[in-house]
Amino acid sequence: MRELCDEMNMPTLQARELVAELDRGSGALTSNALLPAYFDRLDTLFDYLPKDVRLVLSDPLAIASAVRTELQRATDEHAARRDRPTFDFSAYLMSETELTQRLFGYPAMVSHRLAVHGAAGDDEGPIVAAFAQPGDALIRVSASDQQPLISQLRAQKGQGDRGLQPLADQLREWTEQGVRVSLVGRTQHQADRLVDLLKSYGVAGRILDEMALGELRDGFVLWSEGIAYVTEEEIFGSRVRQRRSQRQTRRQQQRFLEDLRELSPGDFVVHVDHGVGKYLGLQHKELSLTAMDRLHRRSAQTVEVMVVEYGGGDKLFVPVTRLGVIQKFKGAEGHQPKLDRLGGTTFGTKKGRVHRAVQQMAEELLKLYAERSAVRREPFEPTGTSYAEFEATFPFEETRDQEKAIEDVMADLEEPQPTDRLVCGDVGFGKTEVALRAAFRVR
Repeated sequence: MRELCDEMNMPTLQARELVAELDRGSGALTSNALLPAYFDRLDTLFDYLPKDVRLVLSDPLAIASAVRTELQRATDEHAARRDRPTFDFSAYLMSETELTQRLFGYPAMVSHRLAVHGAAGDDEGPIVAAFAQPGDALIRVSASDQQPLISQLRAQKGQGDRGLQPLADQLREWTEQGVRVSLVGRTQHQADRLVDLLKSYGVAGRILDEMALGELRDGFVLWSEGIAYVTEEEIFGSRVRQRRSQRQTRRQQQRFLEDLRELSPGDFVVHVDHGVGKYLGLQHKELSLTAMDRLHRRSAQTVEVMVVEYGGGDKLFVPVTRLGVIQKFKGAEGHQPKLDRLGGTTFGTKKGRVHRAVQQMAEELLKLYAERSAVRREPFEPTGTSYAEFEATFPFEETRDQEKAIEDVMADLEEPQPTDRLVCGDVGFGKTEVALRAAFRVR
């Protein structure tokens, strides 16, 4: 870095500041152009590849375009840093010519999206020039994507029912042409749903019996081999997997412990047996020795405890191994609760009142449900093809909890008794999708 600063005739004080920034790992000095300042030698991908590895080069034209884009980005970055030290390209980037030479040193299979005829032009660069010539081992494959079918399915969706009719017609046509068709579903649930839907269109046979499970980005028809693949996403549209993040799951499972981490001396807490107290902090306490401990000359053990103060100045020491009996007091902002007394009856009286109120609520609910069970209504018909097609259009893959909620709501609609059901869930986890399914059933 000092040598670069000297080459730029940078003032000594400014150069020292830059070197200090480099030592601190400052973000301003962590661009690729300064990698040689951190490492004596920069390795490339080729340094990690076995000598006998076989490369697959998909579309040399696209590869060349990506290489040129990266080199242009580096050129622009270099120009923007003219007033700051930076290494020459050759110190941290391969040229297109060097990359071509390294690629050419490995056996490779080259895939061209378009038919290749003649030699590459001079302006197409060394990568295209090196790999554009098909040679003697050229295999011409006649293939097409599923874009025409996708367009037909999208157009059909706007016309009401029978949304999968274009797919059913195409499957029959391929079968008549002797093309072996495989439908690809990402999950067993989606595969089963698609099979049931296609049966209602009169599709049968091996296509449904050999439904494939797995991840396939795009379907295709390989005419030269007589095979076709259609993916679930091409039929219903892309679906997004919903997963609770590990942090969300931990927060739900360990909310109690997180509350305790937020405790500061002076905060109010509630003990399951003794009621409201004031948290004073953590202390280390020596446990008293038992007669057996003294007989065996064991030393006293020290444990960490939470100190909670109650009315009258009494203190309770709660071992951190029993954190489950303490939680943070939740009340209106600025509210100062009255401290309970250790051994007093106030907290027990409060718990008794709450218990009686809960019992009264339970009795009222039992009465309400008894009255409701006596009411009858006409149950809704079981779900059919139109509902299954509507359900398949949702862009998100159902979570396990969401599937359970949907099943419960659908079961409610098919019962002869009216039902009130509250669906609860985090923001963005599909409550609206559950409601829309119910609305579709009762429309």
